[in-house]
Amino acid sequence: MTSYSLHVLIIGGGLGGLCLAQGLKKAGISVAVYERERTPSDRLQGYRIHIEPQGNLALHACLPPDLFEVYRATADRPGNGLRIVTEQLREISFFPTPAYEGSDPAKLDLAVSRISLRKILLFGLENLVHFDKTFTHYQEGPDGRVTAFFGDGTSVVGDVLVGADGGHSPVRTQLLPQAPRVPTGVVAIMGKLPWSEERREALFISGRFDGPTTILGPKGHGMFTGLFDFTPLPQEYARASADQQERAPQPALFVDTTGSYLFWALIARREKYPFEQDPQLLDGQALQQVALMMVQGWHPHLQQMVRESDPTSVIYKPLHAATEVSAWQTKRITLLGDAIHSMPPTRGIGGNTALRDASLLAQQLIAARNGEKLLLQAIHNYEAEMITYGFAAVRESIQGQEMMVAENSGAFYTG
Repeated sequence: MTSYSLHVLIIGGGLGGLCLAQGLKKAGISVAVYERERTPSDRLQGYRIHIEPQGNLALHACLPPDLFEVYRATADRPGNGLRIVTEQLREISFFPTPAYEGSDPAKLDLAVSRISLRKILLFGLENLVHFDKTFTHYQEGPDGRVTAFFGDGTSVVGDVLVGADGGHSPVRTQLLPQAPRVPTGVVAIMGKLPWSEERREALFISGRFDGPTTILGPKGHGMFTGLFDFTPLPQEYARASADQQERAPQPALFVDTTGSYLFWALIARREKYPFEQDPQLLDGQALQQVALMMVQGWHPHLQQMVRESDPTSVIYKPLHAATEVSAWQTKRITLLGDAIHSMPPTRGIGGNTALRDASLLAQQLIAARNGEKLLLQAIHNYEAEMITYGFAAVRESIQGQEMMVAENSGAFYTG
């Protein structure tokens, strides 16, 4: 086998799709990303995500070295570890995160702003990411190449089409109509409490709100909280000169300035909520009042957290999960991230799994480009491995969800 050129079409400009694009560009493979949002800032979401070692390994593999160092500079530790408590903030279990100050991505646990991470992943792809492109369908040609069609009447042709277009993926709908994304029956009300030193003092309890916390309440009500404290960059980064910024990406360009906050998500089965009308029609203030009703009798600090949150940040979100599928006939069309293994956020591993997909698929496509294996074999190898760990992550996330909404949820951890 000899090496040959490839052109890869990626539908969707989320974290997984952009990470793949970075990995392919780094390897010299032609790539283009098509994103339905109108501008780069449309999808920016002001909250942090936890990047585990598998996600850091993927970013390290796909990003240019200087851009990975920028990511490291804008990220921070996610806290001391995961804490599980009762609704009265009595500790049930604690799973510490070991402190690590080294540079091995396989040992890194980091928290990063989605805004910062997406800006980093977009850096250097300005001419490769096409916005305001709503994918409608694809068509396979007799030569094996794939044509992607868009709502504006345009089309593009590539050697490989990758659906990285999220849980409602039109690419998956066409490729795997037997694998819909389905409701889990559990819904969440989420909000943000703006964070400050005054709030820290008012809500301070040693060992609480200093990292991700799962709260197991009565009657099948659960909650997750995470403090996202945006600390300023060190001065050597913040003072980057204009000349430095032109020569290489500087961390100061990617800082999230939305402010610190305490994130919370109240979750329960849909029938547990005292909604008197369709919750999709309720505004943030009305949803906040529903959440307050549900945490009556909980620790005063938790009630205060919900009561003093910004009403405009409070949203209603039904949780969904992918339908598990076994291997399918390999084509030049494939999927990554939520487009294939969408999962509820109760384990916080969806983003990490998408990044792992991106790194693995990039690795396989590079091998095909280099003539080490046939293109369809490379895609098949990716899919076989991705299906195994991807749906294991879905099952793990669903299990975490069921633990949080069980009537006697504390029994899962106390035995």
